[in-house]
Amino acid sequence: LDRQLADRTRALERLSARMLRQHEEERRRLSRELHDETAQVFSAVKMQLEALRGSLADGAAPRLDRLLSLVNTGIASIRQVTSDLRPTLLDDLGLRPALHSLVTDFTEGSGLRATFSAPATLPTLSGDADLAVFRGLQESLSNVVRHAEATQVDVTVTVSGDSLTLSVQDNGRGFPTLRGGRLRDTDHRMGLTGMRERLLAAGGSLHIANRVPGAEVELTVPTPSTSL
Repeated sequence: LDRQLADRTRALERLSARMLRQHEEERRRLSRELHDETAQVFSAVKMQLEALRGSLADGAAPRLDRLLSLVNTGIASIRQVTSDLRPTLLDDLGLRPALHSLVTDFTEGSGLRATFSAPATLPTLSGDADLAVFRGLQESLSNVVRHAEATQVDVTVTVSGDSLTLSVQDNGRGFPTLRGGRLRDTDHRMGLTGMRERLLAAGGSLHIANRVPGAEVELTVPTPSTSL
């Protein structure tokens, strides 16, 4: 019975990993289509509108400016959606710049203080692993804004001989706890289930804990030497 249970568990883990990869591939495809087609159409419309400026009747310029403002808003929205679907920085520049960019955008968007510390260079991880770390930081920062009531966030990346660890620590109210101090099951509400599944598919792990003050989310993935 134990053997059957273990076999079924491994089968479910493989199925989950395959579904996550298919999900990310679909996100990548949608991101490319939005960027290559929809964004290009918006850009072409903007150019045509700009070309009309010299032939407009008196008093029509403000209406053109409003139209251009709407087009610019549409272009910005598409760029944000494509970035959310598939992080282009991760593909183009690698994990460290992508993580740093997430923290910078978080600070600008939320107004909270945030620090980022990481080695100058990070090992090249598998595609599953670096995406799991990126998505994990993305979700963790989102949780800080939505749930933590924090004013400070510290993001730290460390590399040991066989693993890479990303820690997100805030000074907020911490995770909900049950009587006796045990953490309440908040995985589904806070997006931790998807984070945990991504890390598991990449051979990694997720650890969450309350600190004084605040909470810490710790993501660990294997480096190439141990993921073979």
